[in-house]
Amino acid sequence: MASRRAVFDTNILISGYLWKGVARQALEKVRGNDWIHLVSRDTLDELIRVLAYSKFNLTAAEIDPIVQDLLGVSEFVNVKSRVEIVSADPTDNIFSV
Repeated sequence: MASRRAVFDTNILISGYLWKGVARQALEKVRGNDWIHLVSRDTLDELIRVLAYSKFNLTAAEIDPIVQDLLGVSEFVNVKSRVEIVSADPTDNIFSV
C-alpha cells in the first residue's frame, strides 16, 4: 500500500485529465497505488466549477466521468477544521493541511 499522500490543486487535476505531461504522470502515480490522493468536498466542488468554465468547452456529461474517476482513485476526507495560511489566493486554503 502507498505511504505517500498527495493533495493536488485544481490546476494539476485539470492538466492531468485534459493534457499529457507531468500532471498526468502525477495522476498515474495515484492510479498505480504509488501515492494516495486525498480529496474533500471543497476540492471536488472547485474542480467541477472550474471545469465548467467556457474556455474548457466541457459539458456536464463530459465533466462527470472526470469527477467519478477522481473519486475512484482518491481517498475522500471530511475536513473538520479550516486554515487561513494562503493570503495571496485565499481560495487555495482548501488545499492546505
